[in-house]
Amino acid sequence: MRGLEINSKIEIKSQRSKRLNVLGFLSKQNELEVYTNDNAVLIVT
Repeated sequence: MRGLEINSKIEIKSQRSKRLNVLGFLSKQNELEVYTNDNAVLIVT
C-alpha cells in the first residue's frame, strides 16, 4: 500500500456486488491490518 498524506481524501466508487465482510485492526502505531471474507461469518458467544 502506498503512503498517503495526512488529511488526504480517498474516493471509492460504489457498485453492486456480492457481500464482502471486512474486519480491520488499527495498531497504536497507526498500522492497519485488514481481513476480508466473502463467505458466511459464524459468531460464537
